[in-house]
Amino acid sequence: MEGIRREKARGHELGRIRIREIQDNPYQPRTEFDEGALNGLISSIRENGLITPVTVRRNPSGGYILIAGERRIRALKALGRNWADAVILEADEIESRMISLIENIQREQLNVFEEAEGMKELLRASGITQEALSRKLGKNPSTIANRLRLLRLPADVRKVILDGNLTERHARALLKVEDDPEAQFRLAQRAADKSLTVKKLEALVEKEKENMILRKKKMKTILRDKRMFVNAVKDTVKKLTQAGLDVQFRVLETEEDVSVMVTYIKKQVNSSVGD
Repeated sequence: MEGIRREKARGHELGRIRIREIQDNPYQPRTEFDEGALNGLISSIRENGLITPVTVRRNPSGGYILIAGERRIRALKALGRNWADAVILEADEIESRMISLIENIQREQLNVFEEAEGMKELLRASGITQEALSRKLGKNPSTIANRLRLLRLPADVRKVILDGNLTERHARALLKVEDDPEAQFRLAQRAADKSLTVKKLEALVEKEKENMILRKKKMKTILRDKRMFVNAVKDTVKKLTQAGLDVQFRVLETEEDVSVMVTYIKKQVNSSVGD
């Protein structure tokens, strides 16, 4: 049953609705909710009531779907409340996702990776361009592009960044060694453990890039030397074979060395005993 009051205002409705009729937002961009902040909100609602209504849209199959205000709903449930003041919007799924993302960004309730995931999903679902999204979110197009690039960081590196309270600039610095996920993790962990500034982390990243180049050069040298060694043996085996010898050739390679096994098959000499 719908709330006890409803009024039209600027194309949407304001009303009180039963909390049990509100379904969770299936596209909630937030993946983590701070327990301390939630407890603070519970205390605030207990003392002052719900100051900011939640935002919902009607579900065609009945009830409502939450657009914005999941923490407020959680707090109301924790207090044993049955009703919630709500703004009821006439919005489709794409509009709802946009509103949810904007609301969370404006309240600064998303970490940079949650924000980036929300942007990515919105771009995918709506088909709009990054430039159009930047206008809707009130952000510079380069900001959108930089946030989306952060999703190239592996999950374990993202976790270190968040747990270590590193910044978006720290995260962007680590993208410069994205060809080496192990190096990204190691550098992120060091930055978190040592509380490194962005400048110091960038210096470590540049040093790591130089080491990566040296390692690649060394690997090329090793591969070249290996080919020279193997080809030299191959040439010898080829000459022996052309000379009529039955020679077999096999390469055995481990992490530490390369072995070449050359096997000469002795011809069987048939002997017969005379009468």
